[in-house]
Amino acid sequence: MHKYKLKSLNQHCFDLSYFCIYTHHKHTEYSHLKTLAEWFRLASRIKKVQLFPYRSEKRHADTNDLFHYMRADLNKNNIDQVYDLTLFSYTWSAYEFLLSNQTINPGNKTIYNLLRLNYEPFKNLIGYNDEVRELRKQFRFSKFLRSQELKGPPLKPTRSSRGMYLIDPIRSYFAHLADHFPVGMDYHERYLLEKKIIETSTRIVILTVQMLLLASMPENLEYIDNWWKTTTYRKRTSLHVFLRTVHLETA
Repeated sequence: MHKYKLKSLNQHCFDLSYFCIYTHHKHTEYSHLKTLAEWFRLASRIKKVQLFPYRSEKRHADTNDLFHYMRADLNKNNIDQVYDLTLFSYTWSAYEFLLSNQTINPGNKTIYNLLRLNYEPFKNLIGYNDEVRELRKQFRFSKFLRSQELKGPPLKPTRSSRGMYLIDPIRSYFAHLADHFPVGMDYHERYLLEKKIIETSTRIVILTVQMLLLASMPENLEYIDNWWKTTTYRKRTSLHVFLRTVHLETA
């Protein structure tokens, strides 16, 4: 059993957005953090909603129910897919922006070289390896993904880039709101496997962004942790300590 608990994806994105904008204000040379903060802010604001176009008892017998499909048994699953896909799209955009930013790019834009040269031999973030193993397991049980001819990475990925090499070949199936996943493998399955794949992929993308930030920013910068909370809960810590623990729930 794990001794840690991961934050919700919304809270994770929220805390990273504040970290980026706060660090940008204190160290303006990291201009890319302002845009990164905006991507995570947008991701943190994605909420699940329930759609009730109009009450059924008010419909006339001869009126076509244009929204019948919204009230079907799979209504919740369809709404959840919109939420999951949108959240993934915003976090993937943050990741792509960070990779393309010349401030952190050592000359080779591949995630393999970027993390191998600049992040390792740091240990992977707590929970990262578990998420990668979970995604591999989900792949094995997905009929849809097993039916696709997925190409492996061109190089043997390092331990800190394995997650992105898993996600990259399947990203086109669900990234940027391109919902190519089927409605579900089992009508009676409440939480679809495809939903789990998208959620796990989103978490891995965010954790990879944290590792990229750790690889690109010096350790000697200090700032106030949880600065948006009351004074009682504030503490001064190093930038690297915050980035290595921001995804974890604290007591």
